[in-house]
Amino acid sequence: MRLLPGIYGPPGSRESLEFRAAALRLADPDAIITGAAAAHLTWWPDLPAPTLTAVRSLRTASAAGYLWERRSIPFDLIAEFHGLKYTGPALTVLDLIGDHGGRPIDEALRRGAVTLTQLWRALDLTPHRRNNALRRALLEDSRDAPWSEAERLLHRYVRAGHHPWSFSTNHPVGLANGRVAYLDLAMPALRLYLEADGYQYHGSRTAFEHDRDRDTDLAAQGWQGHRFSAAFLEHSPDDSLRRINAIIDRRVQQLGLTPSGTNRPG
Repeated sequence: MRLLPGIYGPPGSRESLEFRAAALRLADPDAIITGAAAAHLTWWPDLPAPTLTAVRSLRTASAAGYLWERRSIPFDLIAEFHGLKYTGPALTVLDLIGDHGGRPIDEALRRGAVTLTQLWRALDLTPHRRNNALRRALLEDSRDAPWSEAERLLHRYVRAGHHPWSFSTNHPVGLANGRVAYLDLAMPALRLYLEADGYQYHGSRTAFEHDRDRDTDLAAQGWQGHRFSAAFLEHSPDDSLRRINAIIDRRVQQLGLTPSGTNRPG
């Protein structure tokens, strides 16, 4: 099966992104794989990438399963992996925002592929691009490092409440079994945490049992937790904000705290 001019693979190889990437390396070692293909082959393997997109310096005829780009990529934003060149994770995330919104940011942060600092630097190195205003807005909205779109909404609602209590995201707490729980959003001064649960990660019986075991362990340590479904956070923003504000205010009352974080005189 012909993959690229002069390069052939076994039957069906055109359906394999890995085969097409290997063929590209033979045809043009200086080509830079971009977009969904770069993410799939490096740090986000479950992202569908039906087309391999790449930047090539030479004008090249089109080929089935490939899409050639013409643009300049700063040297600092190019990575090399297994002999292939790719846009680095930070630039790949920015490239994917146009089609996927904030999800690439969340996935890259959750997987540890990139930091917010690296994303901001990549944006600074690629000015005047279409959709940069959207990229900048989403990076600003990601300042508390969400690991999912639901967490992004949860952070947004808590910030909108303008509470005097500082919060920490993906907050680590040691459990009795020696493991560490990472709380989606925690207010340590209140021993209060809020979770954003999507069915994708919490819909199995194993996840159900794990969540309850973790919650009771945290309760034994004095933490109070509340779970919001991702669907509720997405489709009921006003109610989400109202309930979050009420939960925080009620916790403050339970603990007899003042806004400064000190106990009221008895």
